[in-house]
Amino acid sequence: MQRTEQNDQSKAGRKNPGQLGDNSGVHTIELKLHNLAQLFNTLDPFPFHERSLSREAEDYLVARATEVPESSHIELIIYLKGNEKGSQSALELQTAVSAFFEHKTRAISRKIFDLLKEGRRALLVGLSVLGTCLVIVQLMMQFLPQTGVMRFVEEGLVIVGWVALWRPFEIFLYDWWPLAKERKVCKQLARSVVQIRPYLPEQNQFSGPAPE
Repeated sequence: MQRTEQNDQSKAGRKNPGQLGDNSGVHTIELKLHNLAQLFNTLDPFPFHERSLSREAEDYLVARATEVPESSHIELIIYLKGNEKGSQSALELQTAVSAFFEHKTRAISRKIFDLLKEGRRALLVGLSVLGTCLVIVQLMMQFLPQTGVMRFVEEGLVIVGWVALWRPFEIFLYDWWPLAKERKVCKQLARSVVQIRPYLPEQNQFSGPAPE
């Protein structure tokens, strides 16, 4: 599948709606394909409108949509070399793309829920370990002679207690943010408007090579 970058300059005195910073609030992502089958996983046995996008197409769309502000809308324009614009597959393309990214959004939401649930469990375990270590240290300080070895053991127990909190801190401070960002992008793509246009090489619409 050959792909295009968003146009960075206006053409014929007209702004490109996909250009970042366009006040229209609509950003364009363009693809050029030989046929619509390139957009989907050909091994997927489900009907066309329920198929998964190919990994290459998904990665490209997500990467491009990441650059779009959350308040903006996405317009996905697909230029086809073949004559499929009026086919059944073309008519179902909007539904297929929306359904795929809606499913992706729900899957990421479940991942975030499970991750935060794991974080809460890890936090309880970590606090329990830390509390136990601190109690042991206090008992050792009260009832055992404070030799160099004992101070070493006490400080080691305190370190072990704080290390037990490393995993919940990692989850709550770092791990869930990338998933939340990806979910936002998938929501935008699920709401995107899909258009199919014929590929016209003489219009020089692309920065990349034209389909063969």
